[in-house]
Amino acid sequence: MLDRYKKEIEEPDAVPDLDTVKTFLWWTAVRSKGQLAEKATLSTMSYILEKFWHILKRYYHLDLPNDVYEEAKNYLRYDLADELKLENIHYDKEFTDWEDMKLAIRYTLCTDDHNYMSERSRLHIVLMFLLISDAGDRLGAIVRSSSHGNRDLNVALIYEDVQFYLRPLPTPDAQPEVKMIIRYNNRKGEQDDPEDYIDVSYFQDPDTPHCLVLWFLAMAFLDEAFEGCSSAAELFNKRNITGTDIHIKFKECKMKVPILRQWDKKRAATSETRALGADTITKDGQRIFRNLGCATRFTFYCTRRAVFNDVVDEKIYAEDEELQMVFRDLAAIRRDIEVMKRDPAQGCNLVSLKAARTAAERHSARRRLYLDKRGFKAMRKAHFE
Repeated sequence: MLDRYKKEIEEPDAVPDLDTVKTFLWWTAVRSKGQLAEKATLSTMSYILEKFWHILKRYYHLDLPNDVYEEAKNYLRYDLADELKLENIHYDKEFTDWEDMKLAIRYTLCTDDHNYMSERSRLHIVLMFLLISDAGDRLGAIVRSSSHGNRDLNVALIYEDVQFYLRPLPTPDAQPEVKMIIRYNNRKGEQDDPEDYIDVSYFQDPDTPHCLVLWFLAMAFLDEAFEGCSSAAELFNKRNITGTDIHIKFKECKMKVPILRQWDKKRAATSETRALGADTITKDGQRIFRNLGCATRFTFYCTRRAVFNDVVDEKIYAEDEELQMVFRDLAAIRRDIEVMKRDPAQGCNLVSLKAARTAAERHSARRRLYLDKRGFKAMRKAHFE
């Protein structure tokens, strides 16, 4: 697309200033053919802008100011969207509830006749279904991300991020139980900050076929990851009468190994170092739900959305005074902008109002994110503890 653009404009080596980026966006939108509408949607154009910007900086090594990118985003969202009537529409996405996930797990283990390179892949899929159903985190927090900036990084959940503990017996005749703690530090925006993470505790579930802890134990035993413990029978024959949790340690050589790993075609075996990619696990999930008769295209966002729906309540937004004040300010700014667009003499005021609109939208997004995270924290406390 960039090569086509450079061939058609009068100055193929034009400096990518704000006007050049705007021209590229206009050129792309005019020539686009959308699948959901006549032209590309706003979300598609936003992705193209992000990709275009990344190419200029990474492959052309251009030092581009961030304010140009922000101005280009505002131009796309408001001016270009108004001019070309770009719509912000999406594919219909249902959310998958817990019963859907149980059906998918049963199908994966008992009915799915797909020719996997390794039967280990079924375990990968089950773990992903259970992890995202429980915690609602993104794929990129668990497996190698497919996003443009992180695609080449082998960043994923590793054994070092997981800890197992043998819990103390509440009574002498009680059955041994294991607790698991996962440290999530690969979530969106966290890779560069080692202090930015969350620890989530998981406990054994009486519903054994859908117990995340037991499936994780199965993966660890398959990898021979535990130090001094080679089987589940050996682990669960231990009796913890100390009154405190006993740490079940991993071998030192396993600590940096990704838990979910891709197939190594050259070795005809599971890779020891390469993390499984988000694209692979997503395709498997889509195939499974398609075979189950899912009416809409499945994505793991469908599962995350189900968790999100349990947490986010529009009533919380309506009752938050700070957020409602921002909404009122934003509505007033948008009305003023519409008025000033009809008066060319108000150019400088229009620039100031657009800057105020951007600031208010960021304030709104930050406040909603804070309220959402507070809801997730309360849900996790109730669910995991």
